[in-house]
Amino acid sequence: MRPQGSLEKAGAGAMRSWRGAAAWLVVVAMMGITAPSAAQNAQGAAEALFKEAVTLAKKGDFATAVDKFQASYQMDPAPGTLLGLAMAEEKLGRVAAALAHYRDLLAIAAKAQDGRRKTAAQAGIRRVEPKVARVVLSSEQPLPADAQITLDGAALPVAAIGSELPVDPGERMIRVTTRDGEFSEKVTLAAGATEKIVITLKSIAPVTPVAASASAPKVETEPPVVVAETPAGSRGLRTTGLVVGGVGVVAAGIGTWLWVKSGKTFDEVESACPDHRCSPDQQGKVDDGKQQESLGRIALIAGGVLAATGVTLFVLGGQGKKESPAPATARWMVGPGSVVVSGSF
Repeated sequence: MRPQGSLEKAGAGAMRSWRGAAAWLVVVAMMGITAPSAAQNAQGAAEALFKEAVTLAKKGDFATAVDKFQASYQMDPAPGTLLGLAMAEEKLGRVAAALAHYRDLLAIAAKAQDGRRKTAAQAGIRRVEPKVARVVLSSEQPLPADAQITLDGAALPVAAIGSELPVDPGERMIRVTTRDGEFSEKVTLAAGATEKIVITLKSIAPVTPVAASASAPKVETEPPVVVAETPAGSRGLRTTGLVVGGVGVVAAGIGTWLWVKSGKTFDEVESACPDHRCSPDQQGKVDDGKQQESLGRIALIAGGVLAATGVTLFVLGGQGKKESPAPATARWMVGPGSVVVSGSF
């Protein structure tokens, strides 16, 4: 049994924060009249949780007080704890739960012929019942026994179809799932409103694996073309030798042309300058002839070297070497008084 004096003292403070000292004294007095607990240890724990819940309610922390009241009631289902739970839920706006607990308390009080608890429960019902919204579910066709029905995530039995379900005002979500279909609807309910919802299942298309058809056209794919790499052997060397030798021949030809051209230039200067006395105009031709002679000599030498290198590579390629050097490249430039040949061979 919870101490009568301590409950009245705690209840008085709580009620001052709820609806006034006088009403709270009545509630706490009723909380103190509890049925005896089956186990002494459970009764002690339930009493401690009850006192904590009353203290939290006095401070306005109704959410935590609800948790404490529920834990206490599970350990020791005292009617006074049930009344405290219903009052805390009412303060939080959980009017559907509060209405259910007030009705439970009314049934207990009527059976025990407890006039004070009966009066408190009836007053609570009158306060919260007009605030409770209701949902009535119906179905176009009977639902199977294993249908899954949820209201705001809470599971409902199939037997709930057709009954008025008390809910808190606001946005509510109804979902129904069966093996053959599914349904979902979101509704917004005002205080005291009743919403009728007809469950219309939408078929769930079965997912079947697509088997390969015997008549499906066969897609023939051509075998991949494998391009064999040419081994870097004798053929590579012989090709390199031909390239280098060809560049050498071209350089030698340019050198020969420059050499011949310089000779003609000197002949023209000699005929125009008797006794080797030349005018300033002819002196420029003398310089051109010297430059042509120098460039021709250099090009002939470079061409000879490249031609000899090409012949050597060609001969080595014919001896069957398996590795070939990098492809030969050659670049030559003709400048004033010089011929530059560069590259890789």
